[in-house]
Amino acid sequence: MKKKYFFGAIMLSVMVFLTGCSSREGPEKTTETFIRAVCAESLDEAKTMATGNVLYNLSSSEKQSVKAKAALLNKLEVKTKAVSSSWAEVLAMVKLSYPGGDTDLAWYKINLVLKDGTWMIYDMKQTEPQPEGKGGKANDEDVAAAKETYVEYLKALSNNNWRQAAAKYLAGPARKTHELSADTLGKAPVLQDIGDVTISPLWQKDEILACLLEYSVQERDVKEVVLFARLSDGQWKIAKVNAS
Repeated sequence: MKKKYFFGAIMLSVMVFLTGCSSREGPEKTTETFIRAVCAESLDEAKTMATGNVLYNLSSSEKQSVKAKAALLNKLEVKTKAVSSSWAEVLAMVKLSYPGGDTDLAWYKINLVLKDGTWMIYDMKQTEPQPEGKGGKANDEDVAAAKETYVEYLKALSNNNWRQAAAKYLAGPARKTHELSADTLGKAPVLQDIGDVTISPLWQKDEILACLLEYSVQERDVKEVVLFARLSDGQWKIAKVNAS
């Protein structure tokens, strides 16, 4: 896929620096301001808050992706994980939609230092989903919808529709991993002779659902713990998969 969006290109950079936000706003507000500016494709505004590698990445993305359209920020959650008078670690969850109806989400860990009265982001990395706390009883309709997503994902792989599988059924780190495997996918069906899929809910809270999926591939038993996330359009997508 040659087409790139500003948000994805910038947010996946290894080193991120942020300037221009008053310390009165705190590290959470600094993080929110930058993410909203990037999603809105307000590059001039984003540049005023950037230095170092992030400024370079903003400038490079602007030159290489002139025709790219902005991502619509559907939901943004920012929470301070640790903080002192001069340092903070913040977690952010971002839900996005793109032209054409594509949706995605991502989790980030952001580290900030207070420098000359300004909170500055010096490191920002995409992370795994961050489920927290005691979950309640899983909703039967949500579990059924999650199972349908996974079954359709397996069908897409068995039919060699790996591009469709990524955009339609995956989100966050699972989608990223899938797309990074593009060189090996598409040469032959990834999965064949898939047996019936059973699903057992393990944990649910808010818009994150953990389930145990069991099925067979060419008579080989497979067990996977899958984290599903509900996207802004209401669809449950696969965010993380681990063999169990």
